[in-house]
Amino acid sequence: MLSEIFNERTLPYIATLAALGAWWVSWREARRNNRVIVKLRKFGSHFTGTATSRVYELEVWIVNRGMQMQDIGMALVFAGRGKSGTCSVPIPLSNQSKSVGLTFARGTTAKFLLSTASCDLCRLLGILRDFHEQRPAIHVYSSCFLACSFPVYSRWDGLKKLWNRLSFRLSFQRRVGEGHEGKGVFKTYQLPRFVIRSEKLRFFLDGIAKSAVERASAS
Repeated sequence: MLSEIFNERTLPYIATLAALGAWWVSWREARRNNRVIVKLRKFGSHFTGTATSRVYELEVWIVNRGMQMQDIGMALVFAGRGKSGTCSVPIPLSNQSKSVGLTFARGTTAKFLLSTASCDLCRLLGILRDFHEQRPAIHVYSSCFLACSFPVYSRWDGLKKLWNRLSFRLSFQRRVGEGHEGKGVFKTYQLPRFVIRSEKLRFFLDGIAKSAVERASAS
């Protein structure tokens, strides 16, 4: 059987495929070792605390897939109202990622965190109103030089929101077990959903406004 597969006619093709595979692996590794390749792993927002005292946080995770970077930084950059100038709000490294900030090696993940507890930084975000006009983006820096950029707003966000609403309505449940007292155990099936960065940022901006009202009422 094997002798029929690996005969004189097929061996050259197998050798060619193996050579192409080895070349592709070598090219990929050389590219990763000589280029900045940063992936945005997570972009989200949430709050902690009680209903009367909440701290809102904007959380950004990146992973290095390319060459080693030094002294990394991050900022939320957007145009001013009427496209007048550019505003840049630094997003600090989280405490757990302080050690990887100086040497951001390939395969390393870093977490950046902006909190409403940082009143001075969040105050600058008050002028960010129109995402379509001001085009917010996440900028990643290496040794104070711009390494890469990730847009927060996309012209397809409206279609993504529509798809997310449809995917929620088209979800269904299937019984997978008997459960307690025969009430059944059900598993929910739902179509994949888009993570819309502009919605996450909008939630954080709304949290800044709510926190400002809470501080004003407390004083």
